[in-house]
Amino acid sequence: MRTGIDPTVDYAFKRVFATEENAPLLIHFLNAVLDPEPSKRVAAIDLLTTINDRQTADDKVTLVDLRVRDSSGRHFIIEMQLVVTQAFRERILYYGCRDYAQQLQEGVDYAGLMPTIVICIVGRKLFPTETGHHFRFRLTAEGCRVPFTDRLEIHTIELGKFAATSDDLATALDQWLFFLKNGEELEAGNLPENLDAPEVRRAVEVLDMISQTERDRELYEMEFKRRHDLFNLEKLIRGAGREEGREVGREEGRLIERIQLLSRLLGETLPATEELENLPLESLTEKAAECQSRARERGLPV
Repeated sequence: MRTGIDPTVDYAFKRVFATEENAPLLIHFLNAVLDPEPSKRVAAIDLLTTINDRQTADDKVTLVDLRVRDSSGRHFIIEMQLVVTQAFRERILYYGCRDYAQQLQEGVDYAGLMPTIVICIVGRKLFPTETGHHFRFRLTAEGCRVPFTDRLEIHTIELGKFAATSDDLATALDQWLFFLKNGEELEAGNLPENLDAPEVRRAVEVLDMISQTERDRELYEMEFKRRHDLFNLEKLIRGAGREEGREVGREEGRLIERIQLLSRLLGETLPATEELENLPLESLTEKAAECQSRARERGLPV
């Protein structure tokens, strides 16, 4: 029987990759992405907190999906983000730079800073004019083949461009991307031959367990609904950006829908439609901005 669980949903993704017992799966995935020479392979990892707290009163709290350190000291940030906002690239760069800078504690020399590697898996096409689906970004200069430093690296993986079938899985990364894109349809006991690696098989078994455990299924459904709300919010924002010359009433309706979607995402009591309809446009605009600010403070991609 197929799992019926989408591994890109936050709850399922973290059950597969963000537990101590499944550390071998994340190690296998990281090596599949990096494709390193033998001496630089990830051998062991420690899960780190996914929250970077404020260092000053004016600082910003950041929340990422996964953050780990390997046995050589390298830091990895892994983000699964099917909903991509306008400032997505800037946010990911900020996460990487902040993680790198926060390694510099009192008494630590700059030479002791270890690489920070950010891996972003996205549903939308970040680079629609490019045919590839996996890009590795480093600090380099035109005309110079030597990187400025190897201490910051960002990988982007666009699932929307990955089109390989189960017969065309040539690499370990192909296997993982096929799993992420098709995990909902896979059967733990009947995997395609090219997908039947021990780590991927274990990942499918985790999805199977989620589908068969009432509490797990409930938490998964909550995250699935949350992502659906994010998709709706993104469509609402994109639609508003394209429209011109809207009537005031139409603008009020858009703001009311936005406030209610954000409230649901934040787990707050939904304001009544009738109550919002009685507010002037200026108040609705302020309320929507406040909700969005709280959502960003919680690390939501809005």
